Formats: sequence, structure tokens, C-alpha cells
Amino acid sequence: MGLYINTNVAAQGTSTTLRGLSDHLAKGQQRLAAGTKSVSDDASSASVGFAISATIGSLSQASSNAAQGSALLQLGMAALSSTEAVFQRMNQLAAQANSDSIDDTRRGMIDQEFQKLLIQVDTNAATKWFSTSLFSGSAATSTGSAVTATAALVAVANAFNSSVPTIAGFVNGAVSNAVTTATGVANTYSVSVQVGNQTFTNLAVTGDNAGNFTLTSTSNSNNTISLAFDTAATSTAVKNNLANNFAANLATALGATFQSGEISLASFSGVTFDAATSGVTAGQWGVYYTYADNLGTFTLTNGAETYVQTVNASVLTPAAAETVSFSNGLSINLSTSFALQTNSGTLNAPHSINITAGTLPTFAFQTGQASSDTTSVSFTGASASALSLTGIDVTTTTNAAAATTAILTAMTTVATQIAVLGGVNSQLGYLSDNLAASIQNQTATRATFTDIDVATELTDVQRLNANIQVAQTMFTQSMKSFSSKAELVQSAAR
Repeated sequence: MGLYINTNVAAQGTSTTLRGLSDHLAKGQQRLAAGTKSVSDDASSASVGFAISATIGSLSQASSNAAQGSALLQLGMAALSSTEAVFQRMNQLAAQANSDSIDDTRRGMIDQEFQKLLIQVDTNAATKWFSTSLFSGSAATSTGSAVTATAALVAVANAFNSSVPTIAGFVNGAVSNAVTTATGVANTYSVSVQVGNQTFTNLAVTGDNAGNFTLTSTSNSNNTISLAFDTAATSTAVKNNLANNFAANLATALGATFQSGEISLASFSGVTFDAATSGVTAGQWGVYYTYADNLGTFTLTNGAETYVQTVNASVLTPAAAETVSFSNGLSINLSTSFALQTNSGTLNAPHSINITAGTLPTFAFQTGQASSDTTSVSFTGASASALSLTGIDVTTTTNAAAATTAILTAMTTVATQIAVLGGVNSQLGYLSDNLAASIQNQTATRATFTDIDVATELTDVQRLNANIQVAQTMFTQSMKSFSSKAELVQSAAR
């Protein structure tokens, strides 16, 4: 190697090594201080770690949401449990008032407590979660129609020759989505039309002769619409035009509003309707009554849903009152002017009832990572009005007996709601356990991407410290060696 005095090559090399060792040591100390890798160390692992961190954050919040939802449900169940206790006492008071061992004066005294407890039912129903009343959802409302009507359908064009179609069963509502499609078979069309909440379908065949065309509900085959159509024409051109335009003509003919043949409210005398719960499906409903073999049968339908209740008419006098309750929450109240055994001939046509939907406070909790991972619960009305308890008293034995029936029905409704809330609360408990396990596993997975191995890092730091000490010594030695060269040159120059 040559002898240089302008450039200390050895010192420069040692200095570069020393800087590299110092940088590695600084990064190692930084990782030890943070406990995690830096992005510059491993960008791909950092990217995965960021994604897992986002998942953990969502799951952690979902766990909090589940806990808050459980608190909400426990609040609701506590309020309903209090109402159940109130009902127990009210039922006891009604039973006491229904005994001839006391007179009406004492019954009036009992009714004082009874009415206060009725107020407490509303107080419990007003329980709030922040500003939302949990059980004050309004009941659906119902109105019996007093209009005698026929189907409001008028045929148009030259395909149909009946101005009023024949309707069987319950057909109510506006017509929409009338579609007629050629099947590929000559003069044969597949027909589908929406009327209210029912879909009516059939195959229509056009030919040289007039005929009847019947659409049948896919929800209830007893509900049908029949139209007469006329394709008799001597001109081939007319017949071809008729077949080609059958779809358009039928769609236009069905572009109307159907209303099943109704009886007047006067004919349906002595009947009122209650929709005591908030879950009754809104819209038009029809009620039929038939009588046979001492049984009076009421059928409630909106086309898609059908409910049937039967009463033993043989044990009821023509002046007896009766309440018929359906499982969807609608009740028919028959006053003393309604005779179960004498109306079979006049009430077999559907009577129309219009139901206006009630309100249901509904809560949804995100209990998973995605926004669609939700758990929902609806609170039905638990006020005196929603439970059909408004106006009840125990001032007479008759009223006390009626109050007992109303209270027992309300107790069943409240118990059902407690079961629903308890079920959702149980579900949230298991969800919370699952979320905790998921968070733990996701956190462990993230550690493999982002966390350092402390033992390895400490070993590296110790090694780097030793290397740096050696490098510093070598750097000092290279500087001394360079100084010796300079002294040698000076000596030679003398």
C-alpha cells in the first residue's frame, strides 16, 4: 500500500463503519423504547398491522355497543317486571271486587287503589333511554268502513266486454306492475298483476271466441278476479291486432283500484274494531262471518295474512255481547245488537277495515366489524291504552270480571315482551363473549406483525455496543497511525 498524507483512508473506513453501527444501535434502542417495529423497518408488516388495528378498534366499539344495549334491555325488563307486579295486585283487587261478600261501596274503595295502579302502568311505560320512551309506542288504529261498494274496475279497448269484473274473496288495493308476457305458444300470455299486497297470476289464451279470464292470488287461492274478454271478430287483421295488443289492453284495464264488495256498517251493526297492539299490519283488511253447526266463524284477512277465530254461538243469546280477538292484535267487539246466530246470511261478504300502523320504538346496535352486523330489538307499547286497559274499573262485579279478563290478556302481552327482551339480552351476552375472544386473537395476530422480540433486540443492542467500542478504538488507532506518517515526512525533510 502506498504512503498517503492527504487522505486518511483507514480513518474514513472506520468512521463509516462506526456511523452505521451507531445508526443501527439508535434504531434498536428506539424499537426497544416503543416495543414495536417502525414503518421504515418493515413497511408490509406495518400495513397489515394497521389493518388489524382498525379491526380491533371496530370490535372493541362493538363490544361496548353490546354492553350498552344490554343495559338498555335490562332497563326495559325492569320496567316491565314492575308492571307485572302491578298487574298481580290489580288482578287480586279485581278478584276481591268480583265477590258478593262486599257491596258496591266497598268496591268503590277498592277501585281507588285499582285506578292508582292503572296510572302506574303508564308511569312504567314512560321509562326512557335518554329521550326515547321505551314502551309508549302507540297502538294501531282501525276504522270500519260504512260504504257499500262494488269493484271499481272498468274494462277498456276492445279486448274486454265486462265493465265490472267478478271478485271472489278479499281483493283490495291499487293495481300496479301489470305485466303480460308472451309465452312462445301462439295466443298465450303469462299474466301477473299486483293488487294491494297480493299478486294475481294466470295464463291467458286469446282465440276466436269470447271467454272468461280469471286471475288468482298467489297468497290465497280463494281470492280471484274474473274478467270477460271478447276476441270474436271476422277480420283476420282485427284478430291479429287484438292478440298483439292483448298485453297493453289488459294492463290498461287493470289500471284501477279494487275494493271488495262490502256491506254497509248498518248491516254490520253492533260491531266495532280495536287494534290494541302496535304490530298490526297497516292497510285494508276484510272481515267475514259465517255460521254453521252452532259455531260462528270470523275470518280476518288482508289477502296475504289470514286469521280465524271461532265462537260457540249456541250458548249465546241474540242479545249477548262478545269480543273476538285475533292473534295479530286486532279485536272485534260485538255489542248486544249483534246476534251471532242471525247474521250468517248478511255478513258473508267481507267488511272492510282500514288499519293505521302504530309506532314501535326500535333500537339497533352494531355488534360486529361491518356496519351491517347489527342486533335489533323493538319495544311494543306497554301503556294502559296499548294494553287495552283504558277505562276498566272494579266498581261492580260485572266490571271486575271484565277487568280480570283484560288484565290477564295484558299480563300475557307483557310477559311475551319480557321474553323477547330477555332473549335479545342473552344474545348480546354471547356476542360479547365472542367479541372478547375475537379481540384477543386479533391482538395476538397483530403482535406477530408489529411487535419486536425484546430478547432479540437486547442481544442486538449489546452486540452493537461492543462493535461500536471496537470501532471507536480502531478509529483512534487509525488517527494515531496517520499522525505517525506525518512525523516521518517531517523527519525526512530536515
